[in-house]
Amino acid sequence: MTDAIATAILGIDTLWGGDVLCASGTGRFIADSWFSDEPLPRAYTLPEAARVRATGGVSAESPDLAAIDAYLVQVDIPGAIQAVKSLPGDYLAGLALCFETMWDLAMEMIGRGVTTFAYLQNLYWRRAAGFEASVLTMNTRAATLFEGIANNAILMAYGVTEIDQLPDPDLQIGVLLALLQDDAKNQSSYLTWGEGAAQSDVARTLRSNFLVSPERADKLSGAWGRHPLLGRMYLPCYRAGTRRVADLRRRYPAERVFPALFGSRGLVDITTVESAV
Repeated sequence: MTDAIATAILGIDTLWGGDVLCASGTGRFIADSWFSDEPLPRAYTLPEAARVRATGGVSAESPDLAAIDAYLVQVDIPGAIQAVKSLPGDYLAGLALCFETMWDLAMEMIGRGVTTFAYLQNLYWRRAAGFEASVLTMNTRAATLFEGIANNAILMAYGVTEIDQLPDPDLQIGVLLALLQDDAKNQSSYLTWGEGAAQSDVARTLRSNFLVSPERADKLSGAWGRHPLLGRMYLPCYRAGTRRVADLRRRYPAERVFPALFGSRGLVDITTVESAV
């Protein structure tokens, strides 16, 4: 079980150029932590894996196809994902679904397949997603929940459910601006991938309609917005997660919501959290 999970996660992470052991954190991508003290799998330790990481994987401007092919000969990523899919529990089933999507997008990046909108809709309507608790990952429904918790943290700290209930006007403005930036992330994703808008047009819209800085408009419309994973799978997480957590806090008392949000009643994600409330 552990080997299958580790191989699936670090296989996908390596394929996309991530390095979970990057000391500064700047090289981490899909796998964002490794604190279990379990031995790293071959998917990370192989020389072929190091070469893929060094060349940026499929995220590189010009992917090293020879390095990627040599790595995939050694590491059966689809097989590992299927093994995770066969394990009991909705959380791991959701993990497998998310990594199937990341695998398909990786193949799309190097001209070996296309992920259709119909397939993404299929993943959505299955209502299952999640990932292994000891390896926090981006681009999953659990990550959406984490972003929602983070964005609601200031309201939780003050014991309120609405922004206008915060005690200081400047604090209210700060929270509203943060939420407006999340709307900008969501809009960047839609304009880029839904409408096929040019980066310059997206950046201009983010500046004028969502009040983000020039630097942030460039990042959200460019490096993040046009990234095949971050633009499609991560930018929409912020607003969706924030609204979901806020809704749960309005409908249920804190003594029921907080244990569910923070995992005291089992592993949950943005679609399963209410079942634990």
